[in-house]
Amino acid sequence: FLSIMSGFSALEQQLEQFVETVRQIGIIVSDFQPNSQTVLNSKICQMTEAMRGIEQSNKLVKDVNVPVEVLDHIDQGKNPQLYTQQCLQKVHEKSMQVQLKVDAYKTFQKYLFEELEQFFPEQMQQYYIARQGCK
Repeated sequence: FLSIMSGFSALEQQLEQFVETVRQIGIIVSDFQPNSQTVLNSKICQMTEAMRGIEQSNKLVKDVNVPVEVLDHIDQGKNPQLYTQQCLQKVHEKSMQVQLKVDAYKTFQKYLFEELEQFFPEQMQQYYIARQGCK
């Protein structure tokens, strides 16, 4: 887990460096002067090195799977943490539904055993004895 997190940190640093270099190239190109050619060449080399660094960092996080829904969420301009929150809410709601079903089955079992004890007391006694033997 720590190696993945350090891989993410390295990739994040490489991406930030790449974005900053591209921003600087954009500034140089937008107001290009012939004497700034060497600076532009240097920035292009830095951009190339940053791309190599991204490729190297990519290998550290290649086993991480990101759900397509998260990417869709980001493409819509939404915070990916909201996606996680929505997933957790769905899981909580499903858990509540399952818990209600479990409670309903327990209540049904209780009433069923009460009725069976009334109508079949000897068989239920044998059932309880057999059940204790299995524990």
